[in-house]
Amino acid sequence: MSVRAPVGPVNLATQEICIGRGLAAIKAMEEHLLRIYAFYILHSLESKITGNTGATFSSISKRDIQKIKIPLPPLEVQKEIVAEIEGYQRVIDGARAVVENYRPHIAVDPDWPMVAIGEVISLEYGKPLKSKNRVEGPYPVLGSNGIVGYHNEHLIEGPAIIVGRKGSAGAVNFCESSCYPIDTTFFVQIREKHRLDTRFCYYQLLTLELDKVNVQAGVPGLNRNDAYRKTIPLPPLETQKAIVAELEAERALADASRELVERMEKRIRAAVARVWGESG
Repeated sequence: MSVRAPVGPVNLATQEICIGRGLAAIKAMEEHLLRIYAFYILHSLESKITGNTGATFSSISKRDIQKIKIPLPPLEVQKEIVAEIEGYQRVIDGARAVVENYRPHIAVDPDWPMVAIGEVISLEYGKPLKSKNRVEGPYPVLGSNGIVGYHNEHLIEGPAIIVGRKGSAGAVNFCESSCYPIDTTFFVQIREKHRLDTRFCYYQLLTLELDKVNVQAGVPGLNRNDAYRKTIPLPPLETQKAIVAELEAERALADASRELVERMEKRIRAAVARVWGESG
């Protein structure tokens, strides 16, 4: 358990370790308390273990830890609770592996022509949104990292591709609706829609690693002229649409994995809440 700034977070040691001054080792008396059960219960208490906040650094003493009360059902019941939680956790681990490792991939046919992206798109500057003009509305305001608010006016019609210009330079975001890209971004204008599908363009830009494109004079930011020299394959429009359909189906599965993680985490919280006699 972390006992000093921050107080309360717990972890589980699976091997012999040394601990620093900011940690306390809590050992379970296995004839009464399963170590893994103790871990899950203490983990559920993290937000409530605050320690002494009057000192320079928030801290908690051994005596304070010993005063913490936890529900103590029989060992067999503890085993059942742990088995339920670990079943959910295995699902979470598998779903997270899908989310963390999935990357859209386009198998390039060598017969497809390669074009510089400057031939098929332009990167236009977003516009500043002054605080006095920040009126809430239905249109997302897009910064380099995604949605940063909402406004009653839009700058471009959606769906739209937004590329980070400053801050998270090179980050690529897709907005389904009309939106307002601010001045830390570029928004993509497709020069010839009969040659390039918007969503196909989005997936291609994701693969270009624009965050690694050279910056001017060491200043963090994306130089659009450098970006224009990057190349992408340009298959026929119908082929682009077929590729997008397949990638969208894969992304839906990845999104479902994210939802599955949330559901299983909710079930873990409900299982722990039942131990405390609370409704799940």
